[in-house]
Amino acid sequence: MARSLTLRRTKTLGIVIPDLMHSFFAEIVAGVESVAPRIDAVFAANDPSAIGVMKAVWAAGLGVPDDIAVAGAGDIALGDLLRVPLTTVSWSREDQGTAAAPLLFEQIDDESERRAGRPRRTVIPPRLIQRRSSGSREAVQQ
Repeated sequence: MARSLTLRRTKTLGIVIPDLMHSFFAEIVAGVESVAPRIDAVFAANDPSAIGVMKAVWAAGLGVPDDIAVAGAGDIALGDLLRVPLTTVSWSREDQGTAAAPLLFEQIDDESERRAGRPRRTVIPPRLIQRRSSGSREAVQQ
């Protein structure tokens, strides 16, 4: 899978990293030089994966965000205290709870088998938290 990511030639200047083992990140970063145009950004599926990418970038002798910008998702605790604070996508935990509680109570109260198992879509708007790892000029000052 790493080869398909590093050898694929597209006009995209970034790649999306799914939730994978951290050892895989080093292989991806090592292949960055062979991609044309050169990858200059990675958006990871979650913050721990983004931190793994950052570690691999540094191990390859490259800089975050100078050589490769990195962003994740989930707004993990202490993500703002990393050597290079991590840009992340966040969802309000309060909004998640506020949206989930009525659905849960509805399922508890609804004794009808007809409604059981019917999915309902609820969208919690995401929020981009810009920090230094993305190279953003609007980054939150740490």
